[in-house]
Amino acid sequence: MIPLQKRKISTSIFLSIITLGLYPIYWLYLIVKNQKLLERKNSRCTAEFLLMLLIWPYRLYWWFSRGEAAAGIFFRKRLPFKGNGLTFLLLSLFGLDLIAIAIMQNNFNTIIPGPYPKNIRKNLKKLF
Repeated sequence: MIPLQKRKISTSIFLSIITLGLYPIYWLYLIVKNQKLLERKNSRCTAEFLLMLLIWPYRLYWWFSRGEAAAGIFFRKRLPFKGNGLTFLLLSLFGLDLIAIAIMQNNFNTIIPGPYPKNIRKNLKKLF
């Protein structure tokens, strides 16, 4: 598993535009991997990622279920989380997956060690 990495959202959106939509596919793959890491699942994510790309109803299900799971994990660890399963589901339903990916990346960026207040650093140590 790759470790969670902080990614600049503005750079990722810029790359998404420059590569004419190819970079978001890679970015989505990284989001799926990060979600697996967050849930502490050691299984590979390739099949899940391919299902997400090829079967649109599964994509909707994935955004809802993983958004809810991530929100629950963040809530239990008392970490800030933007959005929920319904937010991600609606964004995906209306074709705004890039925004959903950016929000999820922003949430992952908040749990990567940095200059956080003491109480959040303590919760980060418990999470990882």
